[in-house]
Amino acid sequence: MNALFIAAMAVEALFGLGFILVPGALLSPMGIALDATSDGLARLFGTAIFSLAVLVWLARKSDSTPFKHGAVITLFTYYLLSGGLFVIIILRGLMNAMGWSTVILHLFFAAWCGAILVAKRG
Repeated sequence: MNALFIAAMAVEALFGLGFILVPGALLSPMGIALDATSDGLARLFGTAIFSLAVLVWLARKSDSTPFKHGAVITLFTYYLLSGGLFVIIILRGLMNAMGWSTVILHLFFAAWCGAILVAKRG
């Protein structure tokens, strides 16, 4: 579980800071151009995903099994829903084929979280 937390922390901190500081540079390779409104929303999104990095950092350091379990459920929910949303965005033509890399990343992490949750039930 700690390996998941470390990997998720690194990815979410990196992308969170990217969205906060330079959202246009992060999104332009995927064919997304930002206006003033979407730039602000992308930065707000960055604060949310950076917060996931904080959550998993705290979970990794915690001795509380229920807290760690809750963090994995939170990550699973985020990765599964956002992965599905990215598929819809791509299929609507709002993001180019580079967006599939984001889908793969989110679904990889969703599967990792799911595997941990299933293993904990057994």
